[in-house]
Amino acid sequence: MDDSTQAEIYVNRVKHIVHYCEDRTLQLRYKQGNVKLADAKRDFINAAHGYFVLSNEEGLEVDEAQGLFDAAVVCSILAKSGARKQRILAILVKDERAKLNLYSDLLNKMALIKVVRSEDVAEFEKKLDAH
Repeated sequence: MDDSTQAEIYVNRVKHIVHYCEDRTLQLRYKQGNVKLADAKRDFINAAHGYFVLSNEEGLEVDEAQGLFDAAVVCSILAKSGARKQRILAILVKDERAKLNLYSDLLNKMALIKVVRSEDVAEFEKKLDAH
C-alpha cells in the first residue's frame, strides 16, 4: 500500500455499505484493508488491536492467523508508550501464539516493563519490515 491517502478514500467509501454485505470473505478483506491502512498511517495502537481481533476470527487458516498475530505484536512494539499500549501488550503476552513469535522476548520485556537493551532494539530493527 504505497499511497495510504488513496487507500483511505476507498476504505471510507466502503465503510458505509460493508455491513450490508453478507459475504464473510469480503467483510474480512475490508477489515484487513482497514487495519493495514492504520498500520500504513502509523496508527500502531489501532493497527495492533485490529490485527489481534482479526487473528481471532473464525475460519482463518492457522498460518494466516499467526501472521496477523505477529503483525499485532510488531505494531504493539512500535506504538507510543501509554496505557493502551500496556493493555494490548498484556493481552498479546498472555496469548499462546506469543511463544511462537519472533519477538517474544522483547514482547515479554515490554509487557513486564523491564529494561529493553539497545541490542534488543537493534535485533528488532534488523528483522523489521518497512513501516
